[in-house]
Amino acid sequence: MAKGVKRKTPPKSASPGHKLRQMVGDFFQKFVDTILAARLEKLATEQNLYLDRQGLRSAVRGNLKKVRWKDNQGNNHDLDFVLERGGSAEKHGRPVAFIEAAWRRYTKQTRNKVNEIEGALLPLRESHRTCRFCGVIAAGKSSQPGLEQFRSHGIEVFHISYKNLIAAFQIKAVNLDYAENASPAVKRALVKTLERLPAKALTEVAVALEATVEDDLKNFLITLEASVTTEISQILIGGIFGRRAQVSTIKEAIDWIARFDTSELSGLKFQNFEILLRFKDGREIVGRSFPNKKSATQFLEQFVA
Repeated sequence: MAKGVKRKTPPKSASPGHKLRQMVGDFFQKFVDTILAARLEKLATEQNLYLDRQGLRSAVRGNLKKVRWKDNQGNNHDLDFVLERGGSAEKHGRPVAFIEAAWRRYTKQTRNKVNEIEGALLPLRESHRTCRFCGVIAAGKSSQPGLEQFRSHGIEVFHISYKNLIAAFQIKAVNLDYAENASPAVKRALVKTLERLPAKALTEVAVALEATVEDDLKNFLITLEASVTTEISQILIGGIFGRRAQVSTIKEAIDWIARFDTSELSGLKFQNFEILLRFKDGREIVGRSFPNKKSATQFLEQFVA
């Protein structure tokens, strides 16, 4: 070797434990992209919504395959699924649901992942006021405090426990119930077992997993459907320093804004409109500080089906 030329250190291969976690994670992602996506696609079709998922949507995002939305601070967030009203392959719609999926093998990894997901979903929900649902599909060993943290912030959780995954793989005589401190030889043997499974066998495992979690999945989808389709029960709308009206439809609210006359304020300076939408499932969306009729009307028009 020539003088002064350093020999390159060959890259270290992934440890068997890391490789094993990665393979199970890849299986979970395929489960999300196929079986769960099919269930969401069915719901979207029934409710006249557009399901955006990872893949090409060139008219909307060029060559980018990721589902990417921006919050009102200009930050980009990548998600697994977004349900849109009025969307299509050719144009962005109004987001009504943001959904993210995550896999973690060990409970100790949960806290950072919870904060990471909330760091995307919460700003997006605040930035896109048509959003009616934020959800997480969490697989693996998630801590109960972590799951409750999601729920405390109004994020719905569909949890696929590690026991569920173990049960699904057992139909192919694969035992994923290994200890964190299992020897590299044990983990390496599991890697080889998974590598030998043909695609058809993995599909059968995915179908078995779907059956194992069917009740929890159905409840998640029922909550999602109710959130994005429930009707408005009440709209409170008023101008600061002006009178307030209570109406029951978007059209009535828009008409009220159109008729609003600042000359009736007896010398008080008009500041803005405030709007509160109440839905039949008890959820509320608050729109504040619309300085004129146009901006207030544009806000309301987002909720026209």
